[in-house]
Amino acid sequence: MSLERYYVGETARLRMTFADEAGAATDPTGLSVQARPPSGPALGGYAVVRESAGSYYVDLPVTLAGAWAVTWSWTGPVPSVTAQRFLAVPVAEAAAGGTVTPTPDVFDRWVTAWDAAALPKDSALFQKMAEAGGWPAAFFGVTPDTETDQGAALRALMLQVQQAGGGVIDLPPGVITTSRLDPLNGVFLRAQTLGAVTLKAVAGGGGVIFGNSNFASLVGTDDFSGLAPHDFGLIKLTFDGNAAQQSVASGQRDFACPVQVYGYRFLIDGYRYQNVVGHGLRTAWGRFGELEMAAQIRDVGGFFAPRCGFWFQGPHDSFIEKIVPVDSSQEAEAGWEQIRAGDTATWVDCHTWHTSFSTNKASYGFTSAGNSLTRNLVCEGSRALLKMGAGDQIDGLFFAATGSPGKWAVEVLGSAASISGGTRIINTTAADMWGIRLGTAGSPVGAVMMPGLIIGGWGRGAVDFAGDGGASRITATGYGNGTTRPAPNLRTYVQFDFNTPDLLYQKNQFHPGPFANQAAASAGGVQYGQLWLAADGTVRWSTS
Repeated sequence: MSLERYYVGETARLRMTFADEAGAATDPTGLSVQARPPSGPALGGYAVVRESAGSYYVDLPVTLAGAWAVTWSWTGPVPSVTAQRFLAVPVAEAAAGGTVTPTPDVFDRWVTAWDAAALPKDSALFQKMAEAGGWPAAFFGVTPDTETDQGAALRALMLQVQQAGGGVIDLPPGVITTSRLDPLNGVFLRAQTLGAVTLKAVAGGGGVIFGNSNFASLVGTDDFSGLAPHDFGLIKLTFDGNAAQQSVASGQRDFACPVQVYGYRFLIDGYRYQNVVGHGLRTAWGRFGELEMAAQIRDVGGFFAPRCGFWFQGPHDSFIEKIVPVDSSQEAEAGWEQIRAGDTATWVDCHTWHTSFSTNKASYGFTSAGNSLTRNLVCEGSRALLKMGAGDQIDGLFFAATGSPGKWAVEVLGSAASISGGTRIINTTAADMWGIRLGTAGSPVGAVMMPGLIIGGWGRGAVDFAGDGGASRITATGYGNGTTRPAPNLRTYVQFDFNTPDLLYQKNQFHPGPFANQAAASAGGVQYGQLWLAADGTVRWSTS
């Protein structure tokens, strides 16, 4: 079974035959035809022509490219309805002024998932469709162009695909300039290979390429009205914010991201950003909402975002992996994070870094508002590495290449947090920094577990317990310095409250605690000392 194909501008002649139960030709009564084009309302009023007994045809002007559905209905002798489908193909203009007829193979690849239901599953045509699986945007008037806005053609095609039941749109290789595209349910934009397609924001459009028109008003509202998009996707695409040709006030740059979506259950896989106005990528959704709300976001990266590389505000419980922002916060020194996790999610194999000391401006490599599970996180560069919230669980490797004097590489600012799995927090350049800060003097935290922790090279100290409320516990496999500072190898500087802590040494593990309360610390001040393993195997602590 094969679908009829017509060029836009032609007249499609569609035929229908009628027979009774015995197979004899019969003429129905009340026969009418209605056509539904790829977009817009259904069309009627067509003249139905009788050729012979039981044989009729109708001529339909083909005005739009895409899949057409034609419905035949009649009132007698038994009321019934049947449908036909055909494909309308745009005529491509050749450079010499002639026309180009697409080859049958190209036609076959263009069959959509919506039409697949009409194809036998064992047919060669169906197999070709399954292998290709996409709507070629070039057949629908989308042209790579560095200046001319292709947004109208893209939006029309996306709407057509949505009305056809959803599917994947394959974008032609090159730079495609476009005004903002709304995410639509069931519609995916795809390049065949990463780096082949760049979607570029039009000049003066604010730098947004893909996102809700009302994104700014939805963020933070927990709006579950059903209007938010879902089950859409971006695959192997580069997004260029065209920042040099945008004029966006500072107060609006949080909403000037190349991709900013409020929705759920979407896919972003293979995403690159460049020349952006605000954040490299921003996503959001209400805190709960649909039970199956989790998005999948993976393989995201880019350079020199003025603000955050990736600001995640939902959807809740998403799965996120391989996020690699580089040199974020170019707008202000220590103004923005490389990754800001503002909602619960699972993060795996993420790496933040910088290209040079002069471009290293990010305040943190990774910050979390709480209850995130993070594995294999590498923070290289930034003024501090990590800020943890309540219930955060970190399992991985940390490495500080630089820092800010008097700061902490890792700040734990919420209870029930944990750092585990042989985590290393190593400093190489900033002598006047702490390794870990547990709470603040005004907001102590407790129940912070850090088994298997290795800390080293921190000029001020490995752990600042001043705000832990006397409740934290650390079990460390060893305090390795990682540099020539401090020495000997298994020694560290630790800040304790004024009263001497109870020090335990067991199987090469240091376990300081419990500690004096904050009142005693305030009364007696803070002592700085050294916790170290002497040559005779004893553990010593002194205030020298």
